[in-house]
Amino acid sequence: MLFGFYVNYHNGIPPYYSHTFHYNHVFVFSAITIQLVNPYVKYYN
Repeated sequence: MLFGFYVNYHNGIPPYYSHTFHYNHVFVFSAITIQLVNPYVKYYN
């Protein structure tokens, strides 16, 4: 998170947008992970 903040600050993007982008990215990544893992969990249970 600090690294992303540093990169965005270096590129001149305000910190607010960097944090918003970071949280959106984590949310999308977790949603995709759940979609991928769900079939395996249902299959093995």
